[in-house]
Amino acid sequence: MICIIPARKGSKGLKNKNIKKISNKPLISYTIDHALSSKLITNIIINSNDDRVLSIAKKYNSKKIIIYKRNDELAKSNSSAIDVYLDCINKLNKRLISKIKNFCVLLPTSPLRNPRDIDESIKLFFKKKAKVVISVSENKPLEYLFKLNKNNKIIRYKNIENSVKNRQDLNSSYNGNGSIYVLNFKSLQKTKSYYTDKSFGYITPPENSIDIDNYKDFKFAKKIMI
Repeated sequence: MICIIPARKGSKGLKNKNIKKISNKPLISYTIDHALSSKLITNIIINSNDDRVLSIAKKYNSKKIIIYKRNDELAKSNSSAIDVYLDCINKLNKRLISKIKNFCVLLPTSPLRNPRDIDESIKLFFKKKAKVVISVSENKPLEYLFKLNKNNKIIRYKNIENSVKNRQDLNSSYNGNGSIYVLNFKSLQKTKSYYTDKSFGYITPPENSIDIDNYKDFKFAKKIMI
């Protein structure tokens, strides 16, 4: 299984996010280490327009790691992540005799993921003959959700029924946590979506599912990891 680690330069939520250090180690290094620890990942593609990130990857001096300098057109703040992955696999397939059919993506913003979950997600992908497997986190039931208007008045979502049942009597909801993606190339090329009739979720525990998007997230992760 090929793995892409995408690391765009110029994060708005947290400056220099991918190279910020926790315990004197750049954030992206945690994800590179996770990929190297996987028993099922054969090659790791560091996809970035940031020379500092590429320099960190080169220091590993690992035959598994492939350096991929991202096109500037796909390194903008509004660039689609899916387009980044498709571009990368398309260009690799032009050079390979044995074409890449499936691949996984590990975002560098999840330093607490368990490498075992990477392999279990890949196994689930093949077991279910899936097009997509994403790591997910458990949330409160949908019936508990509402929004607030500008006066802080509670407004129920129209498509979610109200309920006074105890939580244990309701179904949990889930969201993708951005830690692990396992994807079929042709399906992604066709649908441009993670949600198909053959999409599955792999549940990861809260302690392994932190996604660093801003300084508050970074500070929280740092407190846990130090």
